Amino acid sequence: RHFYLTFAVQDQRTLDRGLVDLQGHLLALRFAELLKLLELGHYHYLRSNISFTLVTPPQFIACHEELGKAMDLYGYVLDCWVLDLRGRDSALDSLDSKVLDCWQAMSAARRAGAVGALGIFGACRE
Repeated sequence: RHFYLTFAVQDQRTLDRGLVDLQGHLLALRFAELLKLLELGHYHYLRSNISFTLVTPPQFIACHEELGKAMDLYGYVLDCWVLDLRGRDSALDSLDSKVLDCWQAMSAARRAGAVGALGIFGACRE
């Protein structure tokens, strides 16, 4: 089984940083709860057959660390991390410094072995 962990794409101009942080913490907690339920239900033997892809808009890049801790705690691996660029104002926005910073953070996680592969989604409108 392959599962996608995604954040809702929101209008970049109306984001409240506190709300973004709270939403990231809540997702990490819900995910840890799900993994705990799998363990309590004695489904931990499925661990080797389950893979995860994390799909994050630029504002949620920092949430990777908390989700990664939950995965490590229960013995799961993040197979792929995708930067979700949907909702950007224009094609040129995909080249702005925020996106480049996100990609560098993701690349550092890849080099450290925290994730198997990286990707970009929604960068082209055509």
